[in-house]
Amino acid sequence: MGKRKYEFKEDGILLRFRAGACVECGGKVIELAPGEEKEGISFIYNTASLEKGLEIRTGIINRSGRDIFVRSIEAVRIKGKEVISFPCSWEELRVMIQGRHKNDIPSVVTLGRRDGSFTDASGGMTESGDAKEGDFRGSLVSDTLTLIKGGDICLLMAFPEGHRYFCSSRIRPEAGEGDLLAAGCQPGVLLMDSQSLAGEPFVLRTGSSWQALAEAWAAEKGRALGGGRKTKNTPSVFCTWYYYGLTVTYKDAAENLEKIRERRLPYDVFRIDDGWEITLGEWEPNAKFPLPMKEAAARIREAGLIPGIWTSPFVAHESAGVWKKHPGWKLRGKDGEPVLFPMNNTVYQVLDITIPEVRDYVEDLYRKLTEDWGYGYHKLDFTRAAVIYEDADRFDKMLALPEAYRLAMEAVRRGMGRDSYLLVCGGLYDACIGIVDAQRTGSDVLSMWKKDDEKDGKTVPYTVKQNLLRWYMGEWWDNDADCLMLRENRIMERGTRLTLGLLNESEIRILLLNQYLSGGLFSQTEPLSQISDRRLMEIRRLLPLRQIRVCADLFSGERFPSRVRIREKAGERLLRQAAFFNWSDEETVRPRAESLEEWFDLPEKWKRERLLLTEYYHKRWRILRSDEGAELPALGPHDAELVRLQVYREDRPYVVGSDAHFAMGEEVSELSVREDVLVFRVNNPVTAPVFYDILLPEGYRDRKGGRVIRIDVPGQGDFMTSVPLCRTERP
Repeated sequence: MGKRKYEFKEDGILLRFRAGACVECGGKVIELAPGEEKEGISFIYNTASLEKGLEIRTGIINRSGRDIFVRSIEAVRIKGKEVISFPCSWEELRVMIQGRHKNDIPSVVTLGRRDGSFTDASGGMTESGDAKEGDFRGSLVSDTLTLIKGGDICLLMAFPEGHRYFCSSRIRPEAGEGDLLAAGCQPGVLLMDSQSLAGEPFVLRTGSSWQALAEAWAAEKGRALGGGRKTKNTPSVFCTWYYYGLTVTYKDAAENLEKIRERRLPYDVFRIDDGWEITLGEWEPNAKFPLPMKEAAARIREAGLIPGIWTSPFVAHESAGVWKKHPGWKLRGKDGEPVLFPMNNTVYQVLDITIPEVRDYVEDLYRKLTEDWGYGYHKLDFTRAAVIYEDADRFDKMLALPEAYRLAMEAVRRGMGRDSYLLVCGGLYDACIGIVDAQRTGSDVLSMWKKDDEKDGKTVPYTVKQNLLRWYMGEWWDNDADCLMLRENRIMERGTRLTLGLLNESEIRILLLNQYLSGGLFSQTEPLSQISDRRLMEIRRLLPLRQIRVCADLFSGERFPSRVRIREKAGERLLRQAAFFNWSDEETVRPRAESLEEWFDLPEKWKRERLLLTEYYHKRWRILRSDEGAELPALGPHDAELVRLQVYREDRPYVVGSDAHFAMGEEVSELSVREDVLVFRVNNPVTAPVFYDILLPEGYRDRKGGRVIRIDVPGQGDFMTSVPLCRTERP
């Protein structure tokens, strides 16, 4: 790297850093400093001041007379002997690490500790809840967003676009000699003579609120790449995978479709998941689906649902017809052999998405599935297969893998049209912004707390952590926390552990809250002829879906966030909630706060008001001031609670208890007192009776003299009631 140094100084943070680029020309590796030219190759480096920040833009110009290979462009590099200064020591810094793929575990580490959080940040998960050992090589590697918190100040290091090339920030936990911090992009492309290449822009920003920094960056990135949080209505989905797996048959699908009609379940989509096709790459129905898939879609529509279908477009089995027609489409390694992608105990080959004809093939596939067959909801799985083999001998060496991935996803979208709902699972995040409607935020779920009762088997706590720490992605699409499974089943069926249901009642609370806190897609898999009403009707707590914003208490030092703030603008009222989790296997905890501001993101005007605090599961309520402390009932191992805070006015009624929606009364369309009559109206979409406890305005009682009235709401549909009240002497 070059000798020239740059400086960034804001809010007590000081960075003195270098920058550089690395290219190959004629078999020789050339390192370039900013503004430097070697053998006709130039490294362009520009900085611009931002409010509380710095933007860095880079580029390579090739006038060497030959093609060159651009390995990397580093916007920032700080060695131990150079200056990096925070309001605390290096070892005390807390860093949020984000991974590139869904199976990575985003985590917040304290640099001086080697604890569970550090293990998560350097490791990950497999598809089905197994631990994936970390490949720790002296530095923690983060993707396009990294947050560093020292004292009361946070530094954001991020890529405001990040969709063309792989990007990363690397942080070495041990202070001393060597690289402490580096950030940049890795184009990995050929650059022709007389051409130029722009690197990925990079920003440094500081602020007292890491949440505000992250969410502002996410909103700006969404605008830059054409992404919006809400492009169409978020659906609730019945999916066949998480019980039937590859054993699914048309009969299974038809039976569950009929049960949805019989039980009047409020799903919007019925998705036929993996197991319907002959094989991957042979997208026609197998013998288990004797009807044409077009007719299957028609029957789903007749039942009043949107037909959904699972595909994995970038991989194909060696027997698939696509290889017989187009053997040249295979992505091959340096040895000339096809690269192999293992999935579901089978090995597949990968399509080279840098080939334009492959992208045409993908576009035609989704046009057939949508226009010819009639599927309006698509789940694309294992799409990362096309981009994880970075050293493969791809067709177009001038096209970076993330760029090719984005072009391929644009082809998918053209094929299915803008009206179809597109969920991507297991692919790049940044390259999909502005194209997809939903993205999976974590690994596949299992209906058990820990895999096979292993001491550190990675299942529920880890998938919840993945979902919570990717909260900011809700700016771009509907976050998908994966399927909900509520059944009770201790005997494995169909030869797959997907059929198990081993979660107890408190653990089910956490699964339900995880779905609620995703603020996005809801999907569920159950054998509807077997699951009890008691468990199935737990979905009443989630439906209808609500667009909420969440923020976990990331920098608390805990491995798994135990407190999550929730907010939503709803009409003129501001929803404020907090969720609490006890991740311990043995201990009981009792959440407490010295003041309500510890738990809630309070608007300034609320601090002068009386506030009503209500508990969802424990059904307690009390009126407090913002500076008063609060304590919740004890939470046992693997348990959770949800509370709501709202401004209290003595002249209006409030919901202070319910077993209905997690919104805790926000779903009620009318609650008022008119001429000494309580008017209550709500739409209950689930065929389950629910109740609401209503706190009457001061000066009112029911006919039995009570201040709290219980209203029982029957099954499905719009419900309205009027309750006469009695006036009392006001205190």
